[in-house]
Amino acid sequence: MSLYYVQKLLYQINRDAHTRERYDHDFDGLLGEYQLTEEETAAVKQPDIGLLYVLGVNGQLLMHYAALKGFAWNEYLDAMRQGVVDHGPVRAGLYGDRTMTLVFAGACSHAPGITGRAARAEPELVDAVHGGFERLRLAIEDTRPDALIVVAAEHFANFFMDNMPAYCMGMAEFYEGPIEDEAFLGIPRTLIPGAPDLSRRLIENVLDDIDVAYAEEWKFDHGVMVPLHFLTPGYDLPIVPVNINCQGPPLSPMHRVYAFGRALRRACDSVPERIALIGTGGLSHWPATPDSGRINEAWDRTFLDRFIANRRDELVAYGDEEIYRDGGQGGFEIRTFVAVAGATEGATGELWLYLPVPTFSVGCTIATMSVA
Repeated sequence: MSLYYVQKLLYQINRDAHTRERYDHDFDGLLGEYQLTEEETAAVKQPDIGLLYVLGVNGQLLMHYAALKGFAWNEYLDAMRQGVVDHGPVRAGLYGDRTMTLVFAGACSHAPGITGRAARAEPELVDAVHGGFERLRLAIEDTRPDALIVVAAEHFANFFMDNMPAYCMGMAEFYEGPIEDEAFLGIPRTLIPGAPDLSRRLIENVLDDIDVAYAEEWKFDHGVMVPLHFLTPGYDLPIVPVNINCQGPPLSPMHRVYAFGRALRRACDSVPERIALIGTGGLSHWPATPDSGRINEAWDRTFLDRFIANRRDELVAYGDEEIYRDGGQGGFEIRTFVAVAGATEGATGELWLYLPVPTFSVGCTIATMSVA
């Protein structure tokens, strides 16, 4: 959902003479200039005032648009009430349902080349990938989270085969990253705030279903730092890091990863804080091998179709032999996406970007999942 752009469109229609002229004479062209979902576009065009309210549009904007569309005041009020009947509780924004504390879920890539090798890639590809992250940042900010859970796969930065947890959650006051060379990654080293009290409550809840380790010391590698560089550029949103072992086999089977996602969702919905969730990793790639730069686009797209549709049986059917054959060692990181699918079981999502960029060694991906 892109609440920011819906509200910006309505604000400019209400206030800007040039935008109003475009609205009168080229409405479809005007809509095409805003990053709206199909649902949002239809709601604005119809107009479905009730759905726009449920999507989270502020009444100070919505009432003027409703008047422009010919709604009398009582008709406007009735339309909002009917919207809740037809579409459920308000999903985001000022009026969002406070009883659902997982307020956002999505997934993205984290390849180090996205920041470290941006100057070597085609500018139009870089702009598309970085623009996708910017859209994701705005969508997260629209939900006003108190903390961000990042489900990632680290790369022997903190954990080694002498003691490799299948799942680990951070419980520190702060974290440092990147652990890699700053020039290599293109991200300056910094401190990132944690949320130790929230982490502890989440961990205690997850432990009812899944044996998860915890860590009060954690240095972030690119698996966390690349997403944070774009999604929380001020490093001012508390982070709860989660690592799923995707490096040192034996690896947790997919049905357990999906169950971990379920447990994480139950934990999120058990606390009062508003929580956003991002899974980051994959998709097919062959890091630090002679095949580095290879991307299996067909395999990626098949997985993304299953992920966006949240077809659990197909997601948990992936075995590591198949993944390694078709997606490389880096393909094991689809576990982070599968965890997000488990956390949003019963819901579906939207693929905002899939763009193979050999310079970055991955098919760069931005996706969201409904949390309703």
